Amino acid sequence: MNKKLLQDNLISITTLFCITLCLILYISSPAFCDEYNNIKNLPTNSNKTILDNSNNNVNNIQIQLDNTPISFEISPEIVNGNIMVPAGEFFENMRAYVIWNEEQKIIVAYRDNMHLKLLIDKNEAYQNGHRINLPQDFIIKDNHILIPIQIIANTFNLHQNWNIKENILYLSSSSENLISSGEDIKTFQDDIYKTISIKELDISFSIPYKWSKLDENYKYGYNDNLESYSFMILSKENDNTTPNNNKNETKDNTLAEKLNLSSGDVFLTLNSLYENKIDTISEKEYTLSNFTKVKKIIFESWIDDTNSTQSQPNNDLTTTKEQDNKINNYAPVNIDNGFNYISEDVDTPYAKTDDSNETDDSDKIDTTTNIPINTKIKQHNILYIITSNKKTYYIICSQGKTVDINVAEKTFDNIISTFIIRNESIDTNEEHYVEFNSFYKYGFNLSKQYHSNMIIDNSKLNFSGNILPKNDIKYLKIDVCHHHENIGFSIPIDNNAFDGTIHLPFGLGQHNLSIYTVNAENTDVPLMQFSVINIDRTSTRYTIPTSKIQSDDPKIESIAQTITYKHNTKYKSSYAIFHWITHNMNIIQKNDNDITNNTPAMTDNTTPNSSNNTLNTLENYKVFENTKGSMEEINQLLVAMLRTTDIPSRVVSGKDIKDDNYYWTELNLNGAWVAADPISDINYLNNDFLAPTNSKFVPIIKYRQSFEDINIQNY
Repeated sequence: MNKKLLQDNLISITTLFCITLCLILYISSPAFCDEYNNIKNLPTNSNKTILDNSNNNVNNIQIQLDNTPISFEISPEIVNGNIMVPAGEFFENMRAYVIWNEEQKIIVAYRDNMHLKLLIDKNEAYQNGHRINLPQDFIIKDNHILIPIQIIANTFNLHQNWNIKENILYLSSSSENLISSGEDIKTFQDDIYKTISIKELDISFSIPYKWSKLDENYKYGYNDNLESYSFMILSKENDNTTPNNNKNETKDNTLAEKLNLSSGDVFLTLNSLYENKIDTISEKEYTLSNFTKVKKIIFESWIDDTNSTQSQPNNDLTTTKEQDNKINNYAPVNIDNGFNYISEDVDTPYAKTDDSNETDDSDKIDTTTNIPINTKIKQHNILYIITSNKKTYYIICSQGKTVDINVAEKTFDNIISTFIIRNESIDTNEEHYVEFNSFYKYGFNLSKQYHSNMIIDNSKLNFSGNILPKNDIKYLKIDVCHHHENIGFSIPIDNNAFDGTIHLPFGLGQHNLSIYTVNAENTDVPLMQFSVINIDRTSTRYTIPTSKIQSDDPKIESIAQTITYKHNTKYKSSYAIFHWITHNMNIIQKNDNDITNNTPAMTDNTTPNSSNNTLNTLENYKVFENTKGSMEEINQLLVAMLRTTDIPSRVVSGKDIKDDNYYWTELNLNGAWVAADPISDINYLNNDFLAPTNSKFVPIIKYRQSFEDINIQNY
């Protein structure tokens, strides 16, 4: 037994020795060394030079991005072991959004939430606001600026393979495979969504997890015996031609004609799907939180329902191979493509016209639509139009006959809200830092370098700097967003300089800051946007000054201190302020001309994240000086005085029995919110017919029962 075991061990040792010897001989062979040195993987997070100095004499360097060779007017060079590439041509091939500021010699490239800023004269580079080390200074040659490929690869997460034999640098977007494979999973409004990336169109968006691609074109959706959805994307390059606005308004326009399309694949597709006159139900334009502008059109059109009946609930979006081919070739098809159907004369949705008691109309054709009368039905359609600098995207949405229209519309709105144009949109859910073109146009110079996900430990951020003297900008508008909450601030500009405080009032977590100014047309102009991380758990939402609650105004502070200096509790102080307001202020009616003779306050922003759409109101101190104001302005003055004394307070509105807007104040005393109604007391003191509150604070649950459409004002 021992002899047998010894023999087995000897054989094992001999075998292992032979394998090891062969491996050593192979590794030391010239063939292996040549293969190993032929391709080197270069880590994207390395700050080292990517080549040895011995390679400086290498010529004819080729660069491929995602397997596509890049042509340069001047060839890339190797300087001190670093591959230097012409910046403009490389960023163009990478399909990045590029800003070139000639005066300041600044290049900015943006894509996928990454912002790369290059200060050519200073040889400085900033990645999302963070300064990064340059492995090699910039080079200006033949009116081209050459920059190290390493900082581009590190910033935009490009994986690098250097083929020494052929002098080819292979670059690949390592994030493409992750997104396109559907591995980027997220929850969105209590449902699971997956991210779809279409590289050819430079877009990404999220769809419900159970949805899939329906054909080889850009059509996604879901289809079973109970429900079906369809989401199809068309796109076209933008041109500079002026739309024809001299159309005959009485003409029965198709959807393509309505959109001023006259040729191209989009024109053919829309004409094949909606070749008859469309009836617009509604049009709406809005801006997403990532600054993507959207136009939403809901319309109805007549179709021939020959191949689709109510008895076929599957709503097959791709019923046969023949029909698939017709769709892919943009040919008209008569299939149930998933839209809601509404008859012309029947109020019930999805019902077809009932001609059972009439003569056979199977051979009769509607002369308006060229559709047989007995199969003529209406579609309920949604079209989203998203325009970028280079392309316009047309997203056609539909749902099966068994799907509720409102449910489907909400689902499509959810998808559109995740729509990202990868070289323009900003994903505000992630870390980000962006300086827009207007930032350089107005010559903004910040006193300190801000960057993405700055750590803030006291719920406030000092924001200061200056602008070029030639600009006539009076103030900056700040929007602070945290999840679905937001609030607006303003910072005045005096002698071309600004210095103010941005509050982070929503407690712990990421706050997104958007900085704006207002141009001569009174339109918001974005300057910059970046994310910060607040590590202070304290919520200061209803104690801070805002654009419409100027509790940091020294004059307001002085007034409140004069009223409350005798009182040592918050209840007594708040009661004293309330009593002063009701006995010294008068209400301006809506048609009172005096209100137009005062300078309006700086309004809260109306950015994509903002829900505050109230009219311009007077500055709090102006209301105090005039001893009169509107219902909203008097409540704003009351809240400003309360916040000055560190009492959490807010303005609330609701609809009264006359369906008019009514405003009151809610304040937090001893941990409980109570309502204070200065308007009722002022009216009572002026012998109006409204009953007073008897100058007592009422629990908000009890007070709100008298109103509908309660809305806490967003300031």
